[in-house]
Amino acid sequence: MLARRFRLERTIGVGSMGVVHLAHDLRRGQAVALKQVAPEHAADPDARHRFAREAAALAAVRHENVVRVVGVGEDESGASFVAMHYVAGPSLEDVIVTSANRGEWIAVPRALTIVRAIAAGLTAVHAAGFVHRDVKPSNVLIEQGTGRPVLLDFGLARTPARASAKSLGAGTPWYMAPEQLDDEDSNDLEISTRTDVYALGCTAYEALTASPPFTSIDLEELKDQHLRRAPPLPSSVRPELRRLDEPLCRALAKAPGDRFSTPLALAEALDRAWAC
Repeated sequence: MLARRFRLERTIGVGSMGVVHLAHDLRRGQAVALKQVAPEHAADPDARHRFAREAAALAAVRHENVVRVVGVGEDESGASFVAMHYVAGPSLEDVIVTSANRGEWIAVPRALTIVRAIAAGLTAVHAAGFVHRDVKPSNVLIEQGTGRPVLLDFGLARTPARASAKSLGAGTPWYMAPEQLDDEDSNDLEISTRTDVYALGCTAYEALTASPPFTSIDLEELKDQHLRRAPPLPSSVRPELRRLDEPLCRALAKAPGDRFSTPLALAEALDRAWAC
């Protein structure tokens, strides 16, 4: 039991910094996903600060496409936890892999519907004053039964003014915008809401082609690709996507100012291009 309210049932996820449990909220009578700092990091002030920042970012957002916080507190040892509405269903990454394993693509209308929902959730995140900084298929759940996409994992969320740290550790390399990378070519690029537009572009690209735009497993090569190389046209992987080449490549522009101004602008451009 935590805070005399949450009864832990089983562990459902383990990350580098946190552990997520399926729990029962006795007050609300419903299942929740309860996240705690991993035991090995519980005494680390930086880990605790990041955790508190994630809780603050999540609690500030109310949107159907963003996971909802139902409680924040500390356990008996003083370790912080955040309880979120439990979303049952696969991640977008799972959906992509399952389709690929069957030799199939995700249907374009379905992929664009998912991208539009993520964009709407990101718009709420940005309106609350945060940049997510880690948008990727594994951070999007597709709710079982409804198909509702839900954005989660705000461990890297920051306000734009504080989101200046640049390193390959501050994000997931396959989805990181050039301005997130520590390189002389990125020193003049500021992290902003357009950083999330880039990551959403990478996520959309993968939902449509079953692969992120850059796939190297060598971190230095991957960094060079994000900073200096044009991504392969989506239609070179899946010819029917020719109409989406331009908006997806614009979303992946190296300079933030050359990208779409908002996630919704990207989603709307993709919808228009596909409808033509």
